Amino acid sequence: LRGGVPVVFPQFANGPLPSHGFARTAKWELCDGDLAPHLVEEDLVQVALKLKSSKETMKIWPHKFELVHMIRFGASELETSMNIKNTGTDAFEFQALLHTYFKMRDLNQVSIEGLEGLRLIDKLYHVDPEDGPQIFVEKADTVKISSETDNIYMDAGQRPIVLTSKADNTKIELQMALCRGDEMTQCDAVMWNPGMDKSRRLKDFGDSEYSGMLCIEPGNASRMESCEPGEVWTVTQN
Repeated sequence: LRGGVPVVFPQFANGPLPSHGFARTAKWELCDGDLAPHLVEEDLVQVALKLKSSKETMKIWPHKFELVHMIRFGASELETSMNIKNTGTDAFEFQALLHTYFKMRDLNQVSIEGLEGLRLIDKLYHVDPEDGPQIFVEKADTVKISSETDNIYMDAGQRPIVLTSKADNTKIELQMALCRGDEMTQCDAVMWNPGMDKSRRLKDFGDSEYSGMLCIEPGNASRMESCEPGEVWTVTQN
């Protein structure tokens, strides 16, 4: 899926499952009861969707789970979150992200602040798999995207990330979090743009569409996390 906020679960990239997992292409159900669509405030609407393990998911990933994707939106704000609950009797390892696409007129006029000093994994920097990923530190106070980019910024939830698009006269402030129950944990932020060459190779991507988008994705991309029976993890962005 190219656009919006596809959900990534239970796998991000490398592994036995399809890239980004199966949740984003599964059929979700609209929640009812207390989570039925309703007005939270006068100009703020809440919608919740759920996805449960089934015979089909158990065939490719033998674990019981329930996901609830909550969306709150108004005229000038958007909050999305996803709860991951283990409904089985055994722990499972997972990755979960909100693969958010931001549309803009001109990527060359976009800047990102709030990343300086964060550790990052550059997924385009190839190293020996046995040595593990190379860890860098972001030194720029303002990040610009000029070529293919695929970075995982670690512990990005400690302060807001500010995305400014001069061509759109828009500034977006992003706050993200990953929680284990009520406890805050390290939240990664993936920054991705395919650049010109890769955009031309992607079958579901227009040759020049890279210049009008940028993905910033909260979750746990740098590692797997373990979800114990009955436990709930939550990834949030607003």
